[in-house]
Amino acid sequence: IYNALYRSAYIDGKYDIARKYSQKLIEMDYNDPIIYYFNAETYAIEGDTNKALEVIGVGREKFSNDKDLLNYELNIYLKQGRSDVLLNKVNEALANDPDNRTLIYVRGNIYDKNAADKLSALMKATDEADKARRKSKASARSFSLCWSVLCSVITTSRNIT
Repeated sequence: IYNALYRSAYIDGKYDIARKYSQKLIEMDYNDPIIYYFNAETYAIEGDTNKALEVIGVGREKFSNDKDLLNYELNIYLKQGRSDVLLNKVNEALANDPDNRTLIYVRGNIYDKNAADKLSALMKATDEADKARRKSKASARSFSLCWSVLCSVITTSRNIT
């Protein structure tokens, strides 16, 4: 009955009720990984991705080979922008399933995004360095001009006295 209650509540958008009944099933050690998915989803919908990851983690401990839980976990890390954790999780999953084309594709996308981010950071650092160099040259010219004026004033003042 809890199964029907949580599904019905979830479909109706009553996530607190769906969470309550899916949590009861988890506590009863109900043997279905989808319970963890929906329980986590009720947290994610309300913006609590950390709690969603916690629930998914518990589900993955119990159902380590469930691809839906793995994909959901990876998607949360992706949405959070935590590519370092995401890459570790993908590599762990590939250790268990080295021919999984989806995971290989995801790993390629992570590498691509990391490379693009690093390139962007490098370009920004280069721009900042150029600005600092230009400012430094302008300061050096300004100093040189001030020094010339000061020397002229000193020379002129010596000639007057």
